[in-house]
Amino acid sequence: LAVIAAEPVEAKLQAAIRAGTLTAQFREAQLEAALGQGVIDAAELALVQRAEQLRRKVIMVDDFPRDLGPSEMHQTTEAVSYGPLREAFERAKERASA
Repeated sequence: LAVIAAEPVEAKLQAAIRAGTLTAQFREAQLEAALGQGVIDAAELALVQRAEQLRRKVIMVDDFPRDLGPSEMHQTTEAVSYGPLREAFERAKERASA
């Protein structure tokens, strides 16, 4: 339902991109620019971000470890970057050696 509720806001964003109002390449920068330029308001931004978070959570349902065995698996709905991934790996390595 959150994705459906966000569709009108997504239409606004796409119209602004087609019109050349939003020129940022990356989604987060597009959202920030849209808010700053008044294309969307804070409530619409929160709606779109919530829809993206829930979409990511649904996708992550099929994120299994390669060995499908007992392993440390760090599941998140946030995009994984190198820093947190490295930290999670180090913590798991420390727990395994203890």
